[in-house]
Amino acid sequence: MTKKQHYMTKEERYKLEGLLEGGTSKTEAARILGFSVQTIYNEIRRGTYLHTVGWRDVPRYSAAKGQDIFEKNQRNKGRPLKIGHDHAYAEFLDRKMKEERYSPAAALAEARRAGYKTELSVQTI
Repeated sequence: MTKKQHYMTKEERYKLEGLLEGGTSKTEAARILGFSVQTIYNEIRRGTYLHTVGWRDVPRYSAAKGQDIFEKNQRNKGRPLKIGHDHAYAEFLDRKMKEERYSPAAALAEARRAGYKTELSVQTI
């Protein structure tokens, strides 16, 4: 079987969980699912949690946990915000436009006069 060139789906994660619970090796699971062995190891690392059995913790793989982390990572990727970490600048603009009823252009001009270094365009706001 050729190697798949896509992200692992939710169903494939549940198949992997079943294979691992059944005692299938990681190499064999990779062959059955059509992914590289490294992909299987990455997925297991992503979805592993500590399960308490009696008085000790045992690492286990959870397809649901792996899927949740995958979806969170997909949401968080992309371009960073233009405003960066300048939260004071964002609060200043927000206050000017909402409470003091400034237009976006007037709020930007006021921010420049107040000494903020972050630059945004009216269209960005």
